[in-house]
Amino acid sequence: MSNEPLPYSPRYIQAWTVLSIVVGLILLGMFLFGDHLLYAGHSAWSLLRWLCRGII
Repeated sequence: MSNEPLPYSPRYIQAWTVLSIVVGLILLGMFLFGDHLLYAGHSAWSLLRWLCRGII
């Protein structure tokens, strides 16, 4: 083994791997539970509109 520095950082590769896994799991969750998330988002939007009805 030489003493030359590696052309890449192992931490950089680990960070991208973790980020890729997290984004993949989020996308999988959105695919599997999309309807539930849309319903929850609609409920949150309705609540926000109700709370801000005096301003709107």
